[in-house]
Amino acid sequence: MSPSRTSNTSTIILIGIVSCISILIVSSIIVGVYMARSNPKDSKDSGDSNKKNCTEDSTGACISAWTCYLKDMYQGNVNIWWGHKDGDAGWACNNWHVGSCGKNNICTAEFLANQAL
Repeated sequence: MSPSRTSNTSTIILIGIVSCISILIVSSIIVGVYMARSNPKDSKDSGDSNKKNCTEDSTGACISAWTCYLKDMYQGNVNIWWGHKDGDAGWACNNWHVGSCGKNNICTAEFLANQAL
């Protein structure tokens, strides 16, 4: 193999490696952003600190009711027993696939009532 051919092959291999690394970095960023938006454990507003949005059920558990929306279109309701904030309820809408929520459709949630459904 001639030196110029070896140089071209090395350049092609290097470009391929850099491309793969770039794809991995971008994929990691996209997954990280999605998880930060949809995972209540990573959410800044997670936890049971917002008790005003919940009502105790017969077992003493604090439950709150929320409405799920996809671009301002009603998708359904969820009851949650943790967090009691819109980020936590949004996670429930998306991960429990309420209506068209979840997968590629990121829904938001609004507090419905101090009474579970």
